[in-house]
Amino acid sequence: MKQERLLALLEGFCLTEKANAERGLYVLRVHAAATKPEIRAAVELAFGVVVKDVRVLNMKPKATRFRQMKGRHQGWKKAYVTLAEKQQIEIATEAA
Repeated sequence: MKQERLLALLEGFCLTEKANAERGLYVLRVHAAATKPEIRAAVELAFGVVVKDVRVLNMKPKATRFRQMKGRHQGWKKAYVTLAEKQQIEIATEAA
């Protein structure tokens, strides 16, 4: 797989309560067409870590309403990435 395609699959981190660096679990927002092997390869390439497990979840679009206009938020794909022992990804969580 091309490195440009792999790096384009990762859209960003989702900071949730379930994501826990001490357990080695990270939640990422990924491209809708990404597969588990592609997500594993992209994380290993981008951050230089060893991935133990990848779980994928499709977030359904939510219905919204503003006055009389109905609409929908866009759906997206979420990936739960578990790293091997002693592996860690540094994420800047503090605002400057």
